[in-house]
Amino acid sequence: MGTYKWTSILAGIIAVLTFIAAVIANCFKLVFWVNALLGIFASALLVFISEIVSYKALREQTKARIHYRLKQSHHILNQYKLYLNLSKPQAGESLNVLKEIVLRAYDVSFELSTVFVDLSINEATSIDKGVCDRINRLNEQVEKFAIDVTQKPMEWESLIQHQAACIDCESKKINDFLTTANFLGKKEGGHYK
Repeated sequence: MGTYKWTSILAGIIAVLTFIAAVIANCFKLVFWVNALLGIFASALLVFISEIVSYKALREQTKARIHYRLKQSHHILNQYKLYLNLSKPQAGESLNVLKEIVLRAYDVSFELSTVFVDLSINEATSIDKGVCDRINRLNEQVEKFAIDVTQKPMEWESLIQHQAACIDCESKKINDFLTTANFLGKKEGGHYK
């Protein structure tokens, strides 16, 4: 998106400068240069308009993709929370279940780290600077949980309860953020702008 922005700024500057130069050349009755400068002006104006339209279209597309990816993150977190709540090791099988919990934590961490793989960091941060930070914090939190369970297997119950509570809180934050961010341009009544 930065390319569109800078190209439109550059084309706008060229359009203004060539128009001013054409007016000055017209004062001196330099017909050839007036025509040449007006041709450059028209071309620059055309590029300026097309770049602005492209920038706005890409920005809306990026906002929609961010919205979808945050919904996907919300879903991943809710599935993970449900998995944690349902994964209670019974006597004799605790090591296998804890191993599965740790593996699932790393799977969730990978899923969260690849949520924005189709968006460049510049695109996502130009829309909202906190989006990538929010997902990165979640990713670090899930990885820390996996390491804690590996290092302290006897404290698995409290670690799972704490992780489920944290995931629930972060999931609610993402849902609240999606509601207030209005990436899809919905009005109060639920219709698109």
